[in-house]
Parts: sequence; structure tokens; C-alpha cells
Amino acid sequence: MKKIIYLFILMIYLTGCATTNTQTPQQIANAPLVSAGLISADMAKDMASDDADKIQQLLDTSQPQDNQTWKNKLTHDAYQFNSTGVSVNSQGLPCRTYQLKALIDDSNQQWQAQACRRLDGTWRATKAIAQS
Repeated sequence: MKKIIYLFILMIYLTGCATTNTQTPQQIANAPLVSAGLISADMAKDMASDDADKIQQLLDTSQPQDNQTWKNKLTHDAYQFNSTGVSVNSQGLPCRTYQLKALIDDSNQQWQAQACRRLDGTWRATKAIAQS
């Protein structure tokens, strides 16, 4: 009888330790990009990782007033990247401001963002604000 009581108590304890992952598959796939600061967590929740890679590429190559559009062949999500400015941060490294518009799952989303190049040559988002 004691074994049954101990098993019951153990079962209740272990049930309390269980957690549920509430992240979307996109958030999980984009977690390295968010932790590296390439995109914000808000951007990552619905964006495929290859679309985030495209943003990294555009940060490397775009000039002010460049307007680039693309459509993801797998998800059919559509994006528009508008480079709105270039500046230099206090370390003398380039920063880019940009607007990103996305049509994801028939939902229009828009962000105003800024990213700055780091000393190792990668870009890091310094701000990203969702716009309605």
C-alpha cells in the first residue's frame, strides 16, 4: 500500500514539472537569429528562417532608398524591404534603418527597424518596432 501512495505522490510531482512549449515552429527555427540580434522576437514569430537570411543579405548590400521584394516559394509569404537610411554608430560602424512589410498567412505586418554592423562583421538589430 505504501508503494502505491509513493507512486501516486511521485506521479503528482512529475506532472507539476511538465512544461508545454508554446513557441511556433518559426520561433524555434529563428531562435538563433533572434539571439544573434539579426531579427527581433516579434519579427521571428511568423517568419521563415530563409526570409530572415534574406534580410541579413539585404543589410549587407542595400543602399539608401533601395526597395527589394520577394516571395517565399515554400510558405508563399511576401516581403518588401525598404532601406530608409544609413548612419554610423559611436564605434564608427555602419547602421541601416529599414522598413519591412510582410504578407504572412494573409495578414499584413510591418516593422520599422535599425541594425548595426558589429566588429565581427555581422549585423545586429538595435531596434524593431511593429507598426499597424
